[in-house]
Amino acid sequence: VNETLEQKLRDICKHSLTNVLFDRKEYKVVLKKNYKTISKLRKNIVEYIDKVKVNFDFPAEWIQPQKQNCLKVFIDLESEEAMRVKSRFNESPPQGKILQIYRIQNQLLWQKYAASRAILKAKGNDTEALLFHGTRQNDPLIIYEGQDVGFDMRLSNQGMWGKGIYFAEAASYSNGYAYQNGKTKWMFLASVLIGNPYPSPPNSALSRPPVMPNCNQLYDSVVSANQINQTNETSVNNSQYPQGKRIFIVYDNDRAYPQYLIEFA
Repeated sequence: VNETLEQKLRDICKHSLTNVLFDRKEYKVVLKKNYKTISKLRKNIVEYIDKVKVNFDFPAEWIQPQKQNCLKVFIDLESEEAMRVKSRFNESPPQGKILQIYRIQNQLLWQKYAASRAILKAKGNDTEALLFHGTRQNDPLIIYEGQDVGFDMRLSNQGMWGKGIYFAEAASYSNGYAYQNGKTKWMFLASVLIGNPYPSPPNSALSRPPVMPNCNQLYDSVVSANQINQTNETSVNNSQYPQGKRIFIVYDNDRAYPQYLIEFA
C-alpha cells in the first residue's frame, strides 16, 4: 500500500461513515471503530460492500428484454405460476373466482425494491412475504405504472396501526379494500419486505416501527397483535390475529413491490 492510500485509510478510521467507490459504484460504508490495523479496516470495508451490493436481476419469470419500463403481462391461468398465485388466494378466498392474473414488470420499481432488500440484508434480516393489498378507490394502475413511487404512503389513510401501507396474509381481508368497477374487483399480491417485524396491538399513533431494544435500529415493519402478555412480549398467534390472518404494515414506499394484479368477481 502506498503512503497516500495508507494515510487515506488512517483518516477514514476517524469516521463511522464514509463513501467508497467500488466496481464503478459508490457505497456508503458504515465502519466499526478502533481498528488496530489497516488490514482490518480494509477487510471491514470489503465485507460491508459485499453485504449491500444490490442484485438488480429481475425475477426469472419476467419477459426479457423489455423496452418500456412497465409491462402488465397476462398469465395463463393453467400455468404453474398462476397456480401458485391461485393457491395463495384460495387459502382464505373472498366470494367470487379469479378471472385473470397479471404479472407486473416495472423495472424502476423493482430496482428500488431490490435496493431496500439489500439494506435489510445488511442489517441481518431481509425476510420477504407475499401479501395481499387492496387499493380502495385508487385505480391499481396508479401503483403498478409508477416510476418515482409505486405503493404510496401519501395515499394511505390513518389506520389502526397509524399511517402506513397495509398488507394482509388473507385475501378475504383485502377483499374489503379491493378496487371495484361494476361487479369486477382487483387486488395485488405483493412482495413485502417484513424483515424483523414488531408485534403490536392497534396503535393509531404509529408513523414508523419502534426502536429495537438495546440498540438504535428500528424494527423493519409492524405485525398485528391484540394483547401483551405478562412477560411484556406481544402475542402474535392469538384469537384475533392467528397465523394466516395477520396484517403487516410498512412505513416506507420501497419496502413493497406489486408482483401480481388479480382480477376477480
